[in-house]
Amino acid sequence: MGISLDILCRSCGWTETFRLGMGADIRLAQVAGLAAEDQRQLLSTLLKAHPDHAGEFEFRLWRCPACSQLVEQLHVSLLYGNGRHWESAHCCPMCGAPLLRLEDPEEVTALPCPQCGEPLLEIETLEFWDELQSDMQPLP
Repeated sequence: MGISLDILCRSCGWTETFRLGMGADIRLAQVAGLAAEDQRQLLSTLLKAHPDHAGEFEFRLWRCPACSQLVEQLHVSLLYGNGRHWESAHCCPMCGAPLLRLEDPEEVTALPCPQCGEPLLEIETLEFWDELQSDMQPLP
């Protein structure tokens, strides 16, 4: 199950929707194409070469400490082979800086707006979802 967040800036009106978590009965192979472009090939290769893999994956909310962007990205932690581990890396699509994970979506209320910089973000809507949306697109 996942959550959908609509975040709004009370100062400038910026708004964005983030879909976090993962729907029920989804396999990693079904969403591997939604990983960051620079990691898709390696992830695909690992999944094919190690069908006995075990892993966790979900969409998480990240923030950029350099440019204040909020980003939804697929996070993958994969165990394969003889105890080997691979984990996705996360960089800002705007400036390339390493992203920091927001552990709790409520943390956005203490962050500056990605558009105007004012610390006036609020969660406008929070809903639960349980399916893979057809409008999800691969990351650049």
